[in-house]
Amino acid sequence: MGLGWWGLAVLGTPILFLVAAIISRILFGTWPDFGQFGHSEEFAFLGLLPYWSANIVFYGFGEEVGWRGFALPRLQTGRRSALTAALILGFFWAAWHIPLFAFVMGFDTMGLVGVPGWFISILVGSVLLAWLYNSTGGSVLIVAIFHGTLDITISSPAGPQLANVMGALVTIWGLVVLHRAGPKELCRRCRKQEAPDLQALHEARVV
Repeated sequence: MGLGWWGLAVLGTPILFLVAAIISRILFGTWPDFGQFGHSEEFAFLGLLPYWSANIVFYGFGEEVGWRGFALPRLQTGRRSALTAALILGFFWAAWHIPLFAFVMGFDTMGLVGVPGWFISILVGSVLLAWLYNSTGGSVLIVAIFHGTLDITISSPAGPQLANVMGALVTIWGLVVLHRAGPKELCRRCRKQEAPDLQALHEARVV
C-alpha cells in the first residue's frame, strides 16, 4: 500500500467534511460549527481521543473484520462480480443497523423520507468500501480506519444539514468509483493489471 491509501483512510473524511461545509454554506447560507467536528452528542461524556479511538476500534474494526474481512472475499468468488458482492453485502449491512432506529440519535428522527436515502447511501457506501478493500490488496486496517472516521465525521453535531450533504457526497463518490474502477473488480489497479495477463494467455494458446 502506498501513502495515498493511508492519506485517504485518515484524511479522506475530514476533507469530505470540509467540502460538505462549503456546499452547506452555498445552499443554506450558514457555515456549520467547525468546533463540533469530531464530537458526539450521544457520547458527549467521552473525551475526543477516547471517542475517536472507540469508534475506530469498535465500529471500524468491530464491523469490518466481518463485513470486508470475512464476507466480501467469499461473496466475490466464482462468477459473481465485485459490484454484485458489494450490493449483497450492503443489504446485510443495512439490516444490521435496523435496531438502531429504535434508540440511537438521528436514526429515530429520520422519517420516511430519510430512510430511502439512508439505504441508498449504505449500498453505495458498501461499493466504496469494497473498492477500498480490493484496491489495497485486502487491507482490513485501511477500511476500518476509513469506516471509523466516516462514522465520526458524518455524525458530528456541526449543523442540521451537514449529515445529509455528506451522505450525498459519499453517494456521488461511490458512483464515480464504480464508473472508474468497473463493476467486475471494483479495483482500477486490478483492471490495469488484467490486460497483460490476458495477452500472455493468448500468446500461450497460439504457441
